[in-house]
Amino acid sequence: MYGLHPVVNRLTLRAAMGYTGNIVKSVSKDLVLNYSTTYWDGLRTGSISKAPNPKVRWEKTKDMKIALDFGLFEDRVSGLVEAYYRKSSDIVSTVDVLSTTGFSGQGFNTSEIKNKGIEGTLRVKILDGKDFKFNVAGNIAWNRNILSKYSKKRVIQDGRYEGFPLESVFAGRYTGIDPRDGVYTYELRPDAQIYKGTDLQAVDNYRYYLGTSISPVTGGFNVDFSYRNLRLNVGGVVSSGAKLLNMVTSPASYEIITSNRTGETPQTVYSDLYRNHLNVSKDMVNRWTPERTTGVKYPRIIDFMGDRLLLDQYNVHSQEITKGAYLENVSFLRIKNISLYYDIPQSIVKSLGLTSVGFSFTMNNFITFTNYSGIDPETPGTTYPITRSMTLGVNVGF
Repeated sequence: MYGLHPVVNRLTLRAAMGYTGNIVKSVSKDLVLNYSTTYWDGLRTGSISKAPNPKVRWEKTKDMKIALDFGLFEDRVSGLVEAYYRKSSDIVSTVDVLSTTGFSGQGFNTSEIKNKGIEGTLRVKILDGKDFKFNVAGNIAWNRNILSKYSKKRVIQDGRYEGFPLESVFAGRYTGIDPRDGVYTYELRPDAQIYKGTDLQAVDNYRYYLGTSISPVTGGFNVDFSYRNLRLNVGGVVSSGAKLLNMVTSPASYEIITSNRTGETPQTVYSDLYRNHLNVSKDMVNRWTPERTTGVKYPRIIDFMGDRLLLDQYNVHSQEITKGAYLENVSFLRIKNISLYYDIPQSIVKSLGLTSVGFSFTMNNFITFTNYSGIDPETPGTTYPITRSMTLGVNVGF
């Protein structure tokens, strides 16, 4: 490899493979009775919270990695590229069992999860002079998992479905607001079975895979520039691809008056007359009315205690589907910190009888680029965004 020098001054290839095991402590091999503090007919009572499984095995994980570590031009350019593949088998999942056993589910080694990804880091010394120094570093990662085998492959449970990521988001594909009646509309699946009017309410006729709730692509960067005693440092993070729900969770409930209901069922909380008196954004006024049927952002207002409109008879009203209107791609690039440092020259410091005097000024979380309409893309769904701050510091060495 001597012929590649000085272009390639360092090159290391590493590969590793291994197996690990995990004991699932949540599934017991024995029948465990938990005594309570109550008695019945003079006898102390107890309960069995989970069905035992004496045949449950360890969960097993096979892990393979390969990495390339390199340095170019006497390490003026250096980096690391690493790829991995991880397969976890015999994952314990809850399987439905006959209710005559006294339980609704039992843990079995039934599932399989595959993880794969690639991560890269690059550092470049653009300027490395006596007075000027300019360094740039960054990293990017793509990660993905697949639930390749699941005990309930035909049932979506906790967002899990065979052949899709663990953090899958399933909902309806929002297609707009119907100008005729002011309700949200959603795309029917190609395999939708519509034989009668009530089939237009069926969840399975609208459900699509829309992405994952965890960003598959993440990264960060750092830029460092200095001129003699002055230094500027800028650092940031990037995230791309997460699909999350951006809507206000209303505390209002109709449980007490449901038996006396006479009016229409609101399609979503943003259609509800009473819930829209609560904490909502200002643009809620931009909604469908009989006089304004197009170019609006929100649907018509529905009065739960008002007239029966029968809109819920031929439009899907399940939140499992209707939440698709409020899913957003939470991608962003954020400048996390901008720091400026200045050290007073030693000739001046020594004349003051000191060893060092430095000033610093830092700005945190001031610049964010995103299309997310919520408060903060880095912490979506929160009431308050990440705090912005400015810090001014003086360091004196005696």
